Amino acid sequence: MNKTCIVYDFESDSVDPETTNIIQIAALAIDPERLQIIPDSEFNSWSCPDDITNPRYYEDHKKTIDWHAKNHNTTPEKFITKVKACPNEKLVFENFVEYLKKYHTKPSGQTIYTSPMLAGFNSFTFDNIILDRLCKKYGRTDVNGKQNLYFTRDTIDIMKMATMWIGPTNDLRSFSMDSIREYMGLSTFGAHEALKDVRDEAAILIKFLGLHQTLAKKVQFKDCFKKDA
Repeated sequence: MNKTCIVYDFESDSVDPETTNIIQIAALAIDPERLQIIPDSEFNSWSCPDDITNPRYYEDHKKTIDWHAKNHNTTPEKFITKVKACPNEKLVFENFVEYLKKYHTKPSGQTIYTSPMLAGFNSFTFDNIILDRLCKKYGRTDVNGKQNLYFTRDTIDIMKMATMWIGPTNDLRSFSMDSIREYMGLSTFGAHEALKDVRDEAAILIKFLGLHQTLAKKVQFKDCFKKDA
C-alpha cells in the first residue's frame, strides 16, 4: 500500500445523498504505512448551497438545519446567515479537487489510478454518492459520464471496518459514529462538525490499519488453498 489515504467528510443540509447540498467539507491525509496523519494536511471549508436564497430553503431543509443549529448552539436563522456568507459550492469543490491533486502518486499525468485512496464513515452510502454527484455537476467525468476523481476500488468505509471488527462483540449500542466514538474512548464534544469528524475517523482508521498490518504478517495467504502433496 503506497497510496496516501484521504479521510474526508461532508456536512449537508438534508439526509438524502441524492439531493442534499454540502455545507461543509473537511479532509486530512494519512500515511497508511507509517500509520500517521501527514502534518499540515487538513482541508476544511464551509460551503454555501446554490439554492439558499430560495424563499422555501428553510422549510425544505428544516429538520436538518434545526439539527445543525442546535449542534452549534445557535438559532436556525443565525446558522443560515453563517452559511450564506461562505464560498459557493463550485469554488469549494474546485478547491477540494486541487487539494486531492497534492496527494497523487505522481505530480503530472494524474489519473484515477494515481489518485489517493478515499476513506470516510458511512461513505459508501452517503459521502461518496454526494461526491459522485458533484463530479458530474462540475465536469469531473470520463467519456462515459462517470466520475474521474478517484479510483473506486481504493476506497474505505470505516463503518464497514467497525462492523467487521467490533460487531461480533455485541458491545455497540449502534454503528453510528457517536456510538463507535464513545466505545473507543473518543470525546463526542464538537461532533458532527466535519473537521472534528475527520480527525476522529482518522484515529479510528489508523487503529484498524495497525490491526491489519499486525495480523496480516501472521496469516499465510500464499498457497493457503493448495492441497498437501
